Amino acid sequence: MKFYFLLFFASVSLFSLQIQVKNKCLDVEVANTEELRCLGLQNRTKLGKSKGMLFIFSPPAYASFWMKDTYIDLSIGFFDENKKLFQIEKMPIYQVKRPLSFYKSNKPIKYALEVNMEWFEKNGIKVGDVLYFN
Repeated sequence: MKFYFLLFFASVSLFSLQIQVKNKCLDVEVANTEELRCLGLQNRTKLGKSKGMLFIFSPPAYASFWMKDTYIDLSIGFFDENKKLFQIEKMPIYQVKRPLSFYKSNKPIKYALEVNMEWFEKNGIKVGDVLYFN
């Protein structure tokens, strides 16, 4: 029952935002609480081409992500307080036959952006590019 409560809580609390990285627009769900950041994109089976999830940390912090119960290959970009991209990681679907991997920021982050795997590469987004939103 707790599992269903958490899903209901997340669906009520998530809100969408349009963001831009370099010159590419995305519609993202925002995870700005501990509960929403922990849930992330778990239990999803698809993610639209121009969709993603933006994690917001206040204050900035070192962060670690995993792919437990996530069924979509993802990439994650880590951004600093100035919304500047400093790290990109590929996060393949978790396979039971290998240890669960953790994808850690190498410095404190203010924002993390999860998108379909290779979205950054396909759109020419590189370290140093900037995230924009109101």
